[in-house]
Amino acid sequence: MRQSAGRKRETEMDELVLYLRPLLLTVFFEGIAACVMGYRSVREQLYILFINAVTNPLLVYFSFLLMYHIGIEKSTLIIYLLLEPLVILTEYLYYRKVFPGRNCFLLSLILNLISIVGGVLCQRIF
Repeated sequence: MRQSAGRKRETEMDELVLYLRPLLLTVFFEGIAACVMGYRSVREQLYILFINAVTNPLLVYFSFLLMYHIGIEKSTLIIYLLLEPLVILTEYLYYRKVFPGRNCFLLSLILNLISIVGGVLCQRIF
């Protein structure tokens, strides 16, 4: 059975929201945290935005994939023990290139922890 054009567009919008909401929350929380940590210039904020635009949708995609195949409880453990550390490592390696001479591992770790806590709090509240 074929989907109507309107229903297909609605489904595509739902999928877009599934990726945009976590990305926007991440950029919001990490942008503020980066400012507090001294990364205030437009250039620095754009670097942080860029890496999150790469890592966050991938994390969301693999998270949904895991939830679909193995369930929410098991996938949550894998997300926090495997996927999030991979994101932290990836972002650290990127930050090391764009912010030489700064403690990039600490930056990546703190920004991601704040993003995780902020995301969990938003899920509980909304």
